[in-house]
Amino acid sequence: MDEYSNIMKALNIIDCAMLKRLGKGRFSTLHADGAWFTKLLPEATTKIFDIADSSPFLVDFLIDAEVIWSGDEDGKKYSGIWSEESISPDGGKQALRLEAIAAKINHECYLVISNVKQEYERQRSTLQIARELQISHDEMQAEHDYLIKRLASLLERNENLIDLHAPVQQAIKHSTVAIIITDASDKVLFFNKALEDLFETSMSPDGYQPLEIINSLMHKQYPEFHDGKQKQKQFSGELYWHNPPVFHKWIQTSASPVFNDIQELTHWVYTLTDNTRIKYLLESNENMALHDALTGLPNRQYFWQTLEHKIRRQDPLYLLYLDVQHFKRINELYGHSAGDHILIQAAKRIKDFTAEQDFVARIGADEFAIIRLCNNSNDEKYNKQSCEKFADALLNAFIQPLYTNKQEGCTLAINIGIAHYPNHALQAETLVKNADIALGEARLPENPSRKFFSSALQKNVEEKLELETQLRKAITDGNFDIYLQPILDLNTESVVKAEALLRWQVRDEVFVSPDVFIPLAE
Repeated sequence: MDEYSNIMKALNIIDCAMLKRLGKGRFSTLHADGAWFTKLLPEATTKIFDIADSSPFLVDFLIDAEVIWSGDEDGKKYSGIWSEESISPDGGKQALRLEAIAAKINHECYLVISNVKQEYERQRSTLQIARELQISHDEMQAEHDYLIKRLASLLERNENLIDLHAPVQQAIKHSTVAIIITDASDKVLFFNKALEDLFETSMSPDGYQPLEIINSLMHKQYPEFHDGKQKQKQFSGELYWHNPPVFHKWIQTSASPVFNDIQELTHWVYTLTDNTRIKYLLESNENMALHDALTGLPNRQYFWQTLEHKIRRQDPLYLLYLDVQHFKRINELYGHSAGDHILIQAAKRIKDFTAEQDFVARIGADEFAIIRLCNNSNDEKYNKQSCEKFADALLNAFIQPLYTNKQEGCTLAINIGIAHYPNHALQAETLVKNADIALGEARLPENPSRKFFSSALQKNVEEKLELETQLRKAITDGNFDIYLQPILDLNTESVVKAEALLRWQVRDEVFVSPDVFIPLAE
């Protein structure tokens, strides 16, 4: 086992690949354990390779990773768990559960990609617990229904609760479902211990507070409850009870009328169950998996799910990609804590400018995305003008400074790249790519800070990529020549020095202008 395998084993992440970053997008493999790695990155069969676009999620994460790798300080960044689909030897499809770590250690840059099937299964098991709790809740609801029917049947024959048989009273008292029985005017006649446990109180029927709490919550959270009770109809719903600063609870509640033989209202039966644990497990799992811990915004995974969902529904939309200009300088000047404080404010400012139906996510270190639905899908000109107006307002919003945690003011402009579905792409992956292309053009000094994607822009980018490929080959093949431009001393008419000029000859008598290839080389 090589030294990197020992390191991985010590870190308890054996099933992983460790890559060393040689340049932007270029890596060498230090350690690879598992056939899944070559399925994920087929290009990694050579010792030194460039990561292609076979994994869009990983390519997106590398953009975030560059912030760590290009910084002066050591650090690391986690991608979170994502899924990839691979083809097994028998032709079937196999799901990979992966997580990447970008790290900078002693000025060396690394990328570790781990197969985290076990961690994924652990998270799934947590969700399974929540589902099982939901099943338990459904079973409790079934118990609610059974108790209500049973009590209604008994009360129809015994309007006086004293006449109920002792075993029946004992069964009600010891039920895990909280129960209140009242007369027709809502005066409490009976309640069980489960109700006292639910409301964390011990009271007598006279002036019984839990029923007041229930009625108050129902009137506030379900306005239709009042009409239903007036009409003597059954009601079922989930109540949120906040009792600051002690606790808050979710309570599944049913209120059912009981009638005698001549259809006169004789009793109300309330059944209640504490639903809080189910809510907590479901919400905490969803929040951790789909939201950014720093800003509270939806994360990249949630963003991809939402975008794909809207495209499946064929909702016309604009995708806006945003980044904060020169954000790296904030971390360098004030530290990462100040940078985090700035990002929280930037996220809030973006969120404040969006409409309720807009979806805002943090998709990178200093990058955000907005999914903005078109108000009028039949009027493309109006929709574009509306998006332009919104983007310009967002740009203007960042004229006002943001403040670090030590109240240092920083004016940080933003860049915006915009792509439209379905005009610019029919798939989520292509739409994101096109919005990112537009954002790249918006970053250029000669361009405005807002840029819409276009076919001309796509052609320009493709030409640049082709030229970059040719440039790499020209360096390897030695296709550059140095020309010396003599500089004369006019007094002595002699050559005193020379200016070295680099020329790139692609074929006979055909040269690429330095104005074209020098910026690209830089």
